Amino acid sequence: MFQLSNTFNFSGLVRLATLDLGNNRFTGVLPPTLYDCKSLAALRLASIRLRDRILTGLKKLSTLMLSKNFYYEVMNMIEPDGFRNIQVLGLGGCSFIGQIPSWLKNLMKLEALDLPFNQFNGSIPPCFEGNSQLCGLVIQRPCSPQRNTTSTSARAFQDFFIVYIVIVSFVIQIYFFVTFLSYVS
Repeated sequence: MFQLSNTFNFSGLVRLATLDLGNNRFTGVLPPTLYDCKSLAALRLASIRLRDRILTGLKKLSTLMLSKNFYYEVMNMIEPDGFRNIQVLGLGGCSFIGQIPSWLKNLMKLEALDLPFNQFNGSIPPCFEGNSQLCGLVIQRPCSPQRNTTSTSARAFQDFFIVYIVIVSFVIQIYFFVTFLSYVS
């Protein structure tokens, strides 16, 4: 296992738009230099054993997948305004405890929220009533046929995003391997 906070220096990657570090053997907290990636729009950090707080300093982020992290913690956030552009938020399988956080009400562009396999108690907060982008059985608002078209488009984007992430991850791994070899030699 590698401590994520000491593994990468992202400070020179200000144009980085998509990053996938998911399903690696990282642990710990996010490195502060990740916040230097001001252009980051899609970030997948699923299944890497993060702990502490959910990052909020990346203002352009529209897709954030943090599933299977933060085991048995209360869902914290530093600044409630930090995710104003989030459209897709994946926090499933984290075993979060406590109430569904009220700061989620600030995510007015949210279209997909994934919260299964957590240990929330209480009811769904009324704050979701004002978000016209959310629909489905849980919030008791049926999705319109037009919404289903959007869902198909969203699925196509997610499929593209996964392929893109795999390619970008491969390129990043090659870059770090070549960089590592240059330091070793």
